[in-house]
Amino acid sequence: MRWRYFIPIIVSLLISFGCVQQVTEPSPLSGEARQIIEIKAVAQILNHHYQAFWAEEEFSELLADKAGFKNDFIAKFNKNLAKHNLEAQNFEFSFDQTSHSTVAKCKIYGAISKSGNNYRARFEWFLNPLGLDFINNDFKKSQRV
Repeated sequence: MRWRYFIPIIVSLLISFGCVQQVTEPSPLSGEARQIIEIKAVAQILNHHYQAFWAEEEFSELLADKAGFKNDFIAKFNKNLAKHNLEAQNFEFSFDQTSHSTVAKCKIYGAISKSGNNYRARFEWFLNPLGLDFINNDFKKSQRV
């Protein structure tokens, strides 16, 4: 099966289930010990939920400057979305001292379009920063056995 036919199937399944959950390892430059990212599609809006778990020392620093953390997160997130002509709104943040985690929630507009009964979703804004690219890939063509 050719990859260009496989990608729309994957995207369709993601939309059908209405939920994409991705657990990622942190980048070497960030202080997060672990991240959980969940994206749920509701009509043509994506509800984005990002939870990061921090070491105690880094979490204490975040608590000391919650406003700075929120502003930095929103600026970085919107900068990435703007590259793809998308927009995030309605940000909500919470800080859990028990689990040393931060939660950021928002709604993303413009990633899902509808034509008749057909939906089309774009996730490059999510995949590319994680280093995942299923279009410009190094996959080797193989014969079906």
